[in-house]
Amino acid sequence: MLPLTLLALAYSLAGPRRYDGRGRRGLSRQALVLCAPRPLTPRQLNGRIANASTVDGILQLHAAHGDALDDINLSTCWSRLGRIAKNADRRRLLQDPALLAPLARQTAAALDDWGPWGVSATAHAAAKLRLEGGPYEALWRCHAEFTAQQGRPSRLQRHVGAALFRLVGSRPREEVTIPEGYSLDYLVERGARVAVEVDGPSHYAAASATASAAQHRAPSSATLLKRRQLRSFGWRLVSIPYFEWDQLHAAKGSTAELQRRYLAAALDEAVAETVVAGVS
Repeated sequence: MLPLTLLALAYSLAGPRRYDGRGRRGLSRQALVLCAPRPLTPRQLNGRIANASTVDGILQLHAAHGDALDDINLSTCWSRLGRIAKNADRRRLLQDPALLAPLARQTAAALDDWGPWGVSATAHAAAKLRLEGGPYEALWRCHAEFTAQQGRPSRLQRHVGAALFRLVGSRPREEVTIPEGYSLDYLVERGARVAVEVDGPSHYAAASATASAAQHRAPSSATLLKRRQLRSFGWRLVSIPYFEWDQLHAAKGSTAELQRRYLAAALDEAVAETVVAGVS
């Protein structure tokens, strides 16, 4: 139902009433345009995709909003398909490739701008659905490139790893590749499994010396995509921005103790978080 204020504004703009031939009054075209529902934002679309309970529901969302879907929305479509598709759905999709062809073509067309990040979930879904050939070949090539780029620890990452070792008393698992193709910087057991991601300057939208402080602290779309997908896969996640880690060295007091407190608080917060797989 439209808010009363919007209805009142619509009627005030309606001008002379139009009649439909049966004596019933209606709104003018101007008022009808005003009352038309607004298009969904990418965030709203992602919520609907992530909460879709059937394969047909995802396909219908793509058919209705395909042109408005961004890279995160497309990846969530595939991630959700891989999670909820049942054996009967897989057989139907294999028997009728045209059902997924529009989504596959749009995803393949976006890969040049999208890059390898996030396509792991897409290719993983294609693997679970046993989709091969045709429009899916681009997804597999991108997945191979994505996997090859994983597992290159930075100096910052090694420093964080040493601090994690001092905190938990054992060496955390490093560069852990999960089935979806992502590589986790560290995997820590602290009452629950927690993925630890060390985000250096390349994980942010602006890494140039002339960028503003706000730009330096705005995660890139690839970083946001990975965080959202890891949580949708059911992972508890700690992201450590390089600028927060650097501030620990500049603060007063023992750097090692400050690092310990910082990591302990972040891990405890992640363990307390309620994680629902499949919702991003």
